[in-house]
Amino acid sequence: MNTLDSPTLEQLIHSQPHLWRGHSRASHHLAPVINTGFPKLNKALPDGGWPTHGLMEWIVPHWGVGELSLLLPLLLHFNLQSRWCSWLCAPYSPCAQTLAQQGLDLRYLLLIPKVQSSASALKQTKKYTQRAKHSEQHPDQNLFWSMEKLLANPTCGITLAWPQQPTLQHLRRIHLAATNGHNLAVVFQQKALTNTPTPLRIKLTSSANQNENPNSNPQALRPSLKVEILKARGSLSSRSLQLDL
Repeated sequence: MNTLDSPTLEQLIHSQPHLWRGHSRASHHLAPVINTGFPKLNKALPDGGWPTHGLMEWIVPHWGVGELSLLLPLLLHFNLQSRWCSWLCAPYSPCAQTLAQQGLDLRYLLLIPKVQSSASALKQTKKYTQRAKHSEQHPDQNLFWSMEKLLANPTCGITLAWPQQPTLQHLRRIHLAATNGHNLAVVFQQKALTNTPTPLRIKLTSSANQNENPNSNPQALRPSLKVEILKARGSLSSRSLQLDL
């Protein structure tokens, strides 16, 4: 065997773009990413931005802390490609005027609201609760079924969902659907599950920035968002950072 013609270990490693070497951030293969709109967050994420497809989990203990500020660059990325941005069972209705002012084409915005049962319908339903115990479906079954169908469509782009009780099986299926469909799924939860297949999981909490001399400025406290990177593929320069909104 001619050793001169044999590739070295380093050459073999570099020939495999999906092989990650944990000791070096620079050696990690940089996948295509979406600019987060926040340089500090770009720097903290392993590939330098949001992934273009697959599944992300955003843990938000209290809705409305500023998650829309992080969503906008993602929505714009797909919207400018004339791909759909779908919202499933959001806890609040997005303001169409605000989204339009940010440059979003509302024709590619799909809202699927959470069905709210009326008091009379709920009372009627309770009559059959005991009888239908064994035939009840999971509360998120329709939501995740819809997500899978959306994510399989190449025009989908990004799908956002706020499930009630996601399971590991649900998240595995969504991750697979998003990866195979080359679309992005973002699942919002108030509590994180453990051992999920999600490549990227972050936690968002409200925070505040205080100027050095608060007495000299009546608006010393500015709204900001604390971002904790709970799980990511690759090395991280920082696991926790604060973003000014």
